[in-house]
Amino acid sequence: MIRFEREGLALLRAEPSACLVVITQAKGSTPRSEGAWMVVGATTQVGSVGGGALEHQVLQQARECHDPLERAYNLGTLMNQCCGGWVRMEFWPAPALGSLDRLPSGYEFMPADNHIRLRVHGAGHVGRALASLVGPLPIQLQVVDPRPEYLAFDWPDGVSCSAQTPSDPPDSVIIMTHSHALDFELCQHYLTSPPGFLGLLGSHSKGASFASRLRKLGIDPTPITCPIGQKSLGKEPGVVALSLLHQVLLDRIDGL
Repeated sequence: MIRFEREGLALLRAEPSACLVVITQAKGSTPRSEGAWMVVGATTQVGSVGGGALEHQVLQQARECHDPLERAYNLGTLMNQCCGGWVRMEFWPAPALGSLDRLPSGYEFMPADNHIRLRVHGAGHVGRALASLVGPLPIQLQVVDPRPEYLAFDWPDGVSCSAQTPSDPPDSVIIMTHSHALDFELCQHYLTSPPGFLGLLGSHSKGASFASRLRKLGIDPTPITCPIGQKSLGKEPGVVALSLLHQVLLDRIDGL
């Protein structure tokens, strides 16, 4: 939903000939589920309904579409694929849409926002590498760092950065600041109402030390995951960032 507002809606407004495509039904083995959308312009697109042969045909149909229409696609016999699935799509040229809250047919084309609200404390090398990776992922990233020079960094579109911890509760938190004292303070803060995932970047000994100190304060450290990521993959900032995002996404799957 967030990426649609920023990119898909902009394309619909910029190109009168643009077309919105939405999967309204999906059965069997299909590359995308109901609610997946794509906005197709004359030479570009935003979003995806599945890629491959299916999307190739859909792109052609969308660019030739002048009136709203509905079409079903059999991913097996029609496209000589082994998926065996079936999807129904609606095509809506930009002039026919009117309000973008829902399709004129009544189908809500903007699916529920399933983005993970990830808050990362620490805007160092790994934090910046992580921000560069989240663009195509279902992750809404907030970066928090009290150091003014990091607030001035040219953060990617859709990534927010602030000096103070926002009041809204995130789904997942990664703590990896420049200060162990600040890390410990943040652990105390989030343990009062733990998010779905609370990760602390550091070694086994750091995790054990923090857990011991927290227990002495009468605080249960169980919600904290430390260490996080797969250190066997490497220690380069980009590799660490990719590993952390992988763990956040796995945690979402485990929680479903």
